[in-house]
Amino acid sequence: NKEDIILCGDLNAHFENYDPVRALVYPFLKMCGFRNAYGSRPFYTHWGAWADCEVKVIFDYIMYLGNMRVKRVLQVPEESVIANTPERLPNDRYPSDHISLVADFEFLPDPSQRQKEKRRSGKVKHLSAFPDSLPMHCPFISLSSIAHGVRFLVDQQ
Repeated sequence: NKEDIILCGDLNAHFENYDPVRALVYPFLKMCGFRNAYGSRPFYTHWGAWADCEVKVIFDYIMYLGNMRVKRVLQVPEESVIANTPERLPNDRYPSDHISLVADFEFLPDPSQRQKEKRRSGKVKHLSAFPDSLPMHCPFISLSSIAHGVRFLVDQQ
């Protein structure tokens, strides 16, 4: 299949196994060739604290497959910022119990087209997966759904 796919959402799926939970969805997507827009992973996307327990997990993902690259991602808040509020998430600064994930993508030309261009120009641009500086999470644009937070940039080359 030569389609470009971006899959994003609250999958309620764990990133890795821990007793007694077995991660199934994320490893399956990775096995199918999907890549995580955040690289290895963000450290958390949901963090709640109650009187009897605290839960800090990764449930939300932006996964992609196909001929594209991630230009940049929105950084999640520093753990110390969230840890300083007794309820963790949501709180006065971050109104959702999940952190917004946002990624800008660049859709690349078809690989066969790139080979033709390479032969013509003799030069290939080497693209970095992530830029050196990433924007910080802005609480004023915090979203309740990561689906609303994903922006797609199509670069005309």
